[in-house]
Amino acid sequence: MKHYPLSVFRYPSAVVLLALALDSFAVAQTPVARVGGIVNTADYSGPGVAPGSDVSIFGANLAGQTATANSLPLPTTLGGVTSVTFNGVPAALFFVSPSQINVQVPFNEPALATVNVVVTNGAGSSAPQPVQILTARPGIFTVGAAGSGQAIATDNSTGALAAPGHPIQIGSYLVVWCTGLGAVDAAMNTLATPAVLIGGVQASLIYSVLSPQYAGEYQVAVQVAPGTPTGNSVPLQIQVNGITTRTGITIAVAPGPVTMPPFNYLDLSGSFIHFTPGTTTLPGIPTHAFSAANVRPQVGYQGGDFVNGMAIYPPWQVQPVSSAGGTISSGVPQGVVLAYIPANDPFDSNSANPPQWVWYDMQSNPAYSGACPSANPGRGGVYCPAGYNSGIVAGNSYYLVPADVNQFPVFVRIDTAAAEGIGSAAAYSFVSGTRSTFGTPGWATGIYDGRQYIYYAPTVTNGNIVRHDTTQDSNGISATGWAHFDPSAGCSPIAYPLLQHAKGYLSSTWDGHRYIYFVTNQDTFLIRYDTSGDFNSCASYTGFDMSLLGLANQPGLTGNGLARNLHGFGGAVVGMSGDAKQYLYLIPWTASRSNESIVLSSTCARVQVGAYSNGVWSATDLTSPTAMWEAFDLSSLAANTAWAGNNLGPAFYGSSLQSLQGQSVIAGFQLGWVNLYSGYVGFGAGDAQFWVLHNPAGALNDASSWTVAPVDKTMGNQNYGGPYDAVHQQFYPSSPFATVLVQVTGL
Repeated sequence: MKHYPLSVFRYPSAVVLLALALDSFAVAQTPVARVGGIVNTADYSGPGVAPGSDVSIFGANLAGQTATANSLPLPTTLGGVTSVTFNGVPAALFFVSPSQINVQVPFNEPALATVNVVVTNGAGSSAPQPVQILTARPGIFTVGAAGSGQAIATDNSTGALAAPGHPIQIGSYLVVWCTGLGAVDAAMNTLATPAVLIGGVQASLIYSVLSPQYAGEYQVAVQVAPGTPTGNSVPLQIQVNGITTRTGITIAVAPGPVTMPPFNYLDLSGSFIHFTPGTTTLPGIPTHAFSAANVRPQVGYQGGDFVNGMAIYPPWQVQPVSSAGGTISSGVPQGVVLAYIPANDPFDSNSANPPQWVWYDMQSNPAYSGACPSANPGRGGVYCPAGYNSGIVAGNSYYLVPADVNQFPVFVRIDTAAAEGIGSAAAYSFVSGTRSTFGTPGWATGIYDGRQYIYYAPTVTNGNIVRHDTTQDSNGISATGWAHFDPSAGCSPIAYPLLQHAKGYLSSTWDGHRYIYFVTNQDTFLIRYDTSGDFNSCASYTGFDMSLLGLANQPGLTGNGLARNLHGFGGAVVGMSGDAKQYLYLIPWTASRSNESIVLSSTCARVQVGAYSNGVWSATDLTSPTAMWEAFDLSSLAANTAWAGNNLGPAFYGSSLQSLQGQSVIAGFQLGWVNLYSGYVGFGAGDAQFWVLHNPAGALNDASSWTVAPVDKTMGNQNYGGPYDAVHQQFYPSSPFATVLVQVTGL
């Protein structure tokens, strides 16, 4: 969900600003709070205010200067105002000026009581002004900050204002930004239940919460009901405990989309099999040197691949228990490779031919044993095989991708065909290097061109692509055959302006013939590398800005997804349709992420990148004005008839997950796979509560071409890709946050 900046709600109207300019010439005098001048900040309604709400105090000589708070927690002194008290309790200050002060009413003020408000500055204290404390006094914020006109009410899927040019559609989800809803429980839900009226028609309430980002602001999410009037100025009001917000506040509403056909629901109940690495089922596996109270005791994995008949989990990090979403800086890198070799009865140790779990601690290898710092393995300015984001499959070789930006890189090759097995040191070979050899460290994923080279895609804000010649690795990974190139730093910003954005990838993929596609995570840029060109030549790279789709002289765009939302991708795959068209799929993950705030992405995209005719492949230029891209907002599937028909539950995360509260449960995917037998493209659920499959023969915005399957609840909602066995249609999602590994059959 997108959020409007704090400043949108904090500045007074133009009329008040004029008064401020005149008041700036006043000589310092005792402050005076105007009778009846304590009102709701959003729409200046009164009388009465609610606990925890944002209110404005109008008067004269209130402050000696104009000042605005710019950080949280809000101060109780600002711009010469030493305090604003409600019955002696100091209030937090947003804004002060000679004629207006914006404050937050203390939450502990008793409801249905009358309290005295006093403003104090260097010239003295105002006479007490009585104000009644109500259980609720709702007010809706407006764009003009004048208490009328266009409301601050946003489309949940895009974050755009429900205004002319982007009206909210009937059936879509709207978030109304307001204040004055009163007390909340421990999970930040309002105790009072508001009713939202749009054109006089009550919308379906989804949630009503105190905003976790902004002091004194509330978010009320609703689904726009059938029968709601349409137009550019449809009245919007909130009713709470018999009090209704003032008239004159409006939004733009449009008819709902044509009813989508039902999507396919895949019931996976009974198809989950679990395994816990840290139990006696797998004796001897290192839990971690940091099995302290605040660190999860199991090893943590990220991504993975099915290679030479085995599922391999690259070792990433052990995450602190307090980590809400997992950031690279919060984890402790680890180096225990885990692999699962299926047998007759997967995950069943009682089978006559049981499967085999294998592990190997790379930090115990003679080359590194004792060299890794015990306080934080993998970091500290030493070479250490720990902290890998994913792997690259090249025949029977599996190359781990070093993720950590804080350590010198150790590149690893695992020989999955080694006679001794991958649980032995003989299967592992290492190359360590400095920045002069490999450039800036930190890579997200990698890809093999099917012939000779593997490519490591850089992560975070790094643009350093590393290439390695695998033909030199006959006796383990070679120290030669390496090259690195950073298009974002090495190409002229004048000749190649879009290549300045060639950094911060989370995925890379190969069309099987000529082009490698690097997908930037936070930006809207896609980078295409032509493997027939010189690796170190800027001319071999093409940058493309997906936010321009649909504009003049740009490729077209169809579907219900918006071009500006084509960012935050967590993966990319290439899939085929029944008529031999080849598509690049972009998998949505998050637009931004930290331990405190996660904004999930739900808009996926695809574009044709190749085609076969009589067995001959030819490339399709995705940057051509004749190209047609497709974008689809997966969160719209929650409005599909199949959602309620299959009892898939709430469409939004509830208050139990503060970092995701109010966001779609069918958003936030990471990495993907292609089922070579059914042809379906699958999206791995990163934060989503569902895995999704798409049939490339159907349009992206055709709901009937999608299949939705619930994730295993044992793993929670933190599955970061994983090995996929296309032969048996079995998926092994990996997670740095779960104590249990899972096998899923039928995807």
